Amino acid sequence: MTARLLGALLAAGLLQPGVRSQETEGGPSAYEHAKAALIEATGHQGAGRITDAESVLTTAIDVLDVDDDMSAALLIRRADCRRYLGNYAGALSDLDRAEAKAAGSERYADTFRCEIEGIRGDVAMFQGLLGLAARHYTASLELSDTLDRSQRTPWEWLMARRRIARLWLTREDYETLDSRVPLFLEDPAYENPAFAGPRADLLRILGYGLCELEERDPDRPKRARDLLVESLPGTSTTDRVSILGRLAELALKADRPGEAREWLADAAPLVAPPDQGGVDVLALDRLRYDWLLACVERLDGASPDVLLECEQRLTRDLEAFGASWLEQPLRAGGYGPLRYGPVQGALCELVEFVVSRAESDEQRVAAALDAVNQLTCIGTLARSLDAHPSSLDEVRRSLIDGRPDHGILVYLTGPWASHLFVVEETGAHHVRLPREDVIRQQRDRLVRETAIARGVPPAPLLDDLGSLMLPASAWSIVSRWRRVSVTGLDLLKDVPFESLRVAGSVPFGEMFAIDRLPSLPVGVALARRAAHIPSELLPDQELPTVLFVAATIPSDAARALSPGLADLPVSEEDVARLLDPYPRGSTVAFLGVDATFGRLATPLSTNGVFQYLGHGVEDFSLESPRLLAFADEDRLDDGLVDSARAGSFGSPPIVILTACGSGSGPDRIGDEGAGEFTGTFLAEGAECVVTCERDLSLAAALELSKAIHQSFADGRSPAEAARDARVVLARSGLVAFAADLRVTGLGQRAPFHARKPGPSALWLIPLTLAPLLMWSWGRRRKRRHPV
Repeated sequence: MTARLLGALLAAGLLQPGVRSQETEGGPSAYEHAKAALIEATGHQGAGRITDAESVLTTAIDVLDVDDDMSAALLIRRADCRRYLGNYAGALSDLDRAEAKAAGSERYADTFRCEIEGIRGDVAMFQGLLGLAARHYTASLELSDTLDRSQRTPWEWLMARRRIARLWLTREDYETLDSRVPLFLEDPAYENPAFAGPRADLLRILGYGLCELEERDPDRPKRARDLLVESLPGTSTTDRVSILGRLAELALKADRPGEAREWLADAAPLVAPPDQGGVDVLALDRLRYDWLLACVERLDGASPDVLLECEQRLTRDLEAFGASWLEQPLRAGGYGPLRYGPVQGALCELVEFVVSRAESDEQRVAAALDAVNQLTCIGTLARSLDAHPSSLDEVRRSLIDGRPDHGILVYLTGPWASHLFVVEETGAHHVRLPREDVIRQQRDRLVRETAIARGVPPAPLLDDLGSLMLPASAWSIVSRWRRVSVTGLDLLKDVPFESLRVAGSVPFGEMFAIDRLPSLPVGVALARRAAHIPSELLPDQELPTVLFVAATIPSDAARALSPGLADLPVSEEDVARLLDPYPRGSTVAFLGVDATFGRLATPLSTNGVFQYLGHGVEDFSLESPRLLAFADEDRLDDGLVDSARAGSFGSPPIVILTACGSGSGPDRIGDEGAGEFTGTFLAEGAECVVTCERDLSLAAALELSKAIHQSFADGRSPAEAARDARVVLARSGLVAFAADLRVTGLGQRAPFHARKPGPSALWLIPLTLAPLLMWSWGRRRKRRHPV
């Protein structure tokens, strides 16, 4: 869209050389060369030749010395090209340079800033960073509304609204999209034929949102297809590929594979290699095209050779997609690479191909997990841990470790079929699940009815959703287990897997010791790291060191973020009771004004367990808004600790964060844990992190803390301790909080051995019994030999 904006500025004569370039020898010539480069790049970009456009702009930027206005325009245009081509770091660098140059512009500073903020939002959107995109888009929108009318063209206004609409779409806020976009389209500006492109953009985005709404509500009037068809004439070449793919997807979902094939045939010339007349297509659009074509061929009963070719294309596309993300620099907040539907859809279709060729359940699971694990290695946490794709045997060896009562559930949900892989020590099984829209509808119904019931999930709906996630064929296996590790639960979102059940059972979280794995490669990497920690660095497991911080008096900064934040009525006696199960001298506790973050200056890794009990607050100006509220320390420390700072002192094997929302974080589908406390501590050395997903009452926090520490002292694992805590909460009338307790990482490993008498106590046993034995022996002799 930047191409249209800058093209309009040039055509209207609004972007003119500054005074410096006019007065400098050769300046006007340099300006004319730069203007020609912009016009040429506009032509390439409009025709879908993004690589050629970038090349032209790079030459102009590297060779020409022009005024700041034109330099800023060149850099903004190249940033837009680089964003499209996946060079996000290069795009952001160009925008920083453009912003510095635009700051000196007398006429276009705000105009350029409006577009710079918009493209920064586009970059964040492509990276799956929705919160960051929202901030940039909001800034662009505000700037577009406040520009002086003498500077302003309608383009800033139009583009800012397009981006906001796209944000609603990506956030799955389809109702807002449906209510607001028609109001945008009523503006007279969209009646101008010169603005057919922005109008087509809004129609396209609205059509995408209605695709989702109409799928979720079969009774809703069908408008999506017509809107997408209406948008085709005015859309850009590159966006045309996306629209044709969506139309093919709609046709497939309506059981019209012939129509889907026609739409794909229209897209075929565009997705062909550039030397065959194709254009630079987004990786996601190419992936969507190959995925849908594979679906059509499979449904039409194509020959084995054709199906094999489809499978090879999907494999190639997914490998290229994964490789492109591995080239992105690591960032603390992570990315959202699997947020977009074509990736999950293509992966599900690839799994469909590989399981259909396997001869046994074991082979099906092994082949499918190979495909899944290849893609899940691109996450930030996986890269931080140097995780690699793990074979089925390696998964069993590392995570089940010969325990017949332990199994692993791997979920993969897709548009036409979903898959569940059930892995245990003695076998592996593949189970087909309903498609994702069926599961989503049941999830949404449960969420809606739970809100009506004020936080108490209706039992029948828990049964219904639980039976979808664990159908009878899987339940017959899983019901024999005591320990469950699970991964791939993105579709459930805010519905805890631990709260689900099947008819006649208690909730899964009270029946099983459950831990969550960000992915199988991450689980294997955590197990590998734990097995190679030198023994001298391990905490003494016979005499555990438990560091307990009760931040009962939140800092002034925390109170400013959350007015009315109260002190927590927790006394030293309360803390002593919580830690009473441990041997004397093995615990350290900080309470009240002493519960400052500075108290953790001693490396946390020297402890066995670290628990934070206190308030969780939010600062929505941050990418990762969830914060822990420690006590005030001094003027240099506000007591607010985010996920990045929390890991600055390392991590012990076990971390427990009993604070409201301590397990929540920015939306990072496909990059689980990134930007959250969980991911930070796991990356810094933790084996397992216990968090709370939503708000937590103090009574529930104290009850679960007591149950967890008693379980640890008795030699049970974090997953077992969490199960015990859920049972306690359920019996205490605090069942609403029970399912929100989440164990992530290697939760099936006990942090400490069960308590047993130490050596000194063992010596006391015979010393205590000796006099009693002597007295008894003497009594017996007297009875045998009376005086």
